[in-house]
Amino acid sequence: MTLRSKLSQLINESEKLRLENEALLDQLKAQANGKTENLVSRVDKNNTVSGSSKNVEHQLLNVSLRTDSVAAS
Repeated sequence: MTLRSKLSQLINESEKLRLENEALLDQLKAQANGKTENLVSRVDKNNTVSGSSKNVEHQLLNVSLRTDSVAAS
């Protein structure tokens, strides 16, 4: 095999590998975006649930403070 033909073969293989790498990176980015969106939605759901439970706790604490002040007087 001549040097030129070997060089041409290596250039072709390099181009194929570059294209495969690009396709794999695109797939990885798509998966990462899906995971990020899923994580954001889970965080939003958790904040909604914990936010409402915090409101209930706050209301219970307010009632407790009022009851204590009435009992003290």
